[in-house]
Amino acid sequence: FTVTGDITKTVVATGAELIGYSGFSGSNYISRAVDADFHYGTDDWYYMVWYKRSDTSQLQCISSYAYNNSGSLSGEYINIYHQANGTIQCVAYSSANTFGYSRGSRDDDHWHHIAFVRRGSLLETYDDGELYFTDVVEGDGNFSNSNASIRIGETHNAANDPYSGSLALFKTGKKPPSADTIRKIYDDERKLFEKNVKCTLVGTQNSIVDACYDTGTDTIHVGTSAGRSDFRGLVRINNTTTALTASISASNGLIAEE
Repeated sequence: FTVTGDITKTVVATGAELIGYSGFSGSNYISRAVDADFHYGTDDWYYMVWYKRSDTSQLQCISSYAYNNSGSLSGEYINIYHQANGTIQCVAYSSANTFGYSRGSRDDDHWHHIAFVRRGSLLETYDDGELYFTDVVEGDGNFSNSNASIRIGETHNAANDPYSGSLALFKTGKKPPSADTIRKIYDDERKLFEKNVKCTLVGTQNSIVDACYDTGTDTIHVGTSAGRSDFRGLVRINNTTTALTASISASNGLIAEE
């Protein structure tokens, strides 16, 4: 993904480390150019994103998959957007058939998670980790468009519908997670939207020297040249600032490193 223009990056809560993205407009958005890897066709697929909005100024696009490069709606598309009345909606279009989902009261200035899934002959929408709506795929079920690209925070067309809120942790791909895994993704990730929650490796070094999992404490220990970061789930619960140079081992809370 690339950034066009300037995107505002702000922590999702006071003292948190996870970043949310906002400040979208017709000239400020995140996108992926036309790429056949993301033209899913008749295969299964999923889109998911965290979003937060507090106003109802107009129809706002959250994420859009298809509108052709000339800026006109053309052919198949997959779209997640916020309506002016506060409703969040998912729409997939194929063979002149439109499938949709909507849920109201999603402009409450709180972070929410939505997942839009194509699983075989079904379209599923998950709201905050729970399966909320299911529809049957009709027509040829081909959601591929050779001119399609992905945009986050803005549509491709002349309507110019930038998202007025904040977005985080967008994901898309084939082979969608199971319903239980989508629930786990929601449960694990929602902790990152709380105040003062840490989720990064300590320091600025991304290269991992060694890592291990302590089954006794359900903790992952990750060592870099900047120190050791201890994670429970996605949350960093502790860290040191002593460089790890070779290896790390942990059992029932006892940690050895060199």
